[in-house]
Amino acid sequence: MKHTLPVNDNAIRLKTLNDIKTFSDPYRMLIYKTFSNSDEAVTIKRVADIMGEVPAKVYYHAKKLIKIGVLELDHEENINGIIAKYYKSTERQIIMSHDSLDEKQLPSMLSETEKMVSNVIDDAKAEFISAMQALAQKEHPEGETDEGDGGLIVSRIHLTKTEAEDLYKYLMDLSEKKKNDKRDDTAKYLFFNGLIEVPSPTK
Repeated sequence: MKHTLPVNDNAIRLKTLNDIKTFSDPYRMLIYKTFSNSDEAVTIKRVADIMGEVPAKVYYHAKKLIKIGVLELDHEENINGIIAKYYKSTERQIIMSHDSLDEKQLPSMLSETEKMVSNVIDDAKAEFISAMQALAQKEHPEGETDEGDGGLIVSRIHLTKTEAEDLYKYLMDLSEKKKNDKRDDTAKYLFFNGLIEVPSPTK
């Protein structure tokens, strides 16, 4: 089972079951999301305050995310003689690689991957619905459509392997290009997409 879609050469590869479990843990994913949602590098203490959690608990779990590379040190500041460390979520692609795992570890790896995917989808769903509810209250000038607000697209499409790779790379490049492209005339959008080959039904 190999990852056939394009992978950034600078990607972070979680190769061991322990690394995969570290990242797929729901609480640590919440910490990672909080860092990702910040427009600038922040301290672990600040993230703990945002989450309403005890700093020591967040620090313990954040250190594990730092160790596997998904949280990165951005800079340090000397505040009244105390060195404050500011972190940000990685901008590198994160790949769960299972090529190095033996067959006995695959069931556990797949279980952790399924748990992570479920958490990501649930989180994106909640954010999407919240934004949809907020936009429902938004008034549009007469004659103006709301297509610029976005929408939901779910489709089953037929692609060759090359077309699938090209589409995946395009979406990945677009996401990376626009992630930090904040300008006066832009708004933040939830860009949530997935592309996976659907197995043919067995006869």
